[in-house]
Amino acid sequence: DTLVLRDMMKDTVDMIEEQGEQLNEVDEVVETAAETTESAVKELEAARGHQKATQKLKIIIGSICGCLVLTAIIILSVMFGSPAGSTPISMATTTTTTTAAPGGGGGGGVASRRLFLRSSLDMVRS
Repeated sequence: DTLVLRDMMKDTVDMIEEQGEQLNEVDEVVETAAETTESAVKELEAARGHQKATQKLKIIIGSICGCLVLTAIIILSVMFGSPAGSTPISMATTTTTTTAAPGGGGGGGVASRRLFLRSSLDMVRS
């Protein structure tokens, strides 16, 4: 009986040692997971900062592009717009006629192109 009891005690000690090793392994895995989680949180915070900076940059670039387009439209309207005090385009289209130059060269082409550009700009303005 004492031999059986001794073998049982030895088996119990072996099982306790195995379980202790398994608990140590589990503890190491939990510590590694906690460290990895902390690292991931720091990376996410950095990514959020980069995302905000990128969004601000996109807004700035969009604003600059919008200003450039607006400036281009203003410059074009000033360059091709009718001078102050001149006849409005709607009236000019009804009163302006073009005639071909002698020899069939079509000299009225320049005037008709100017008229077309002015009427196009007036449509954009209104």
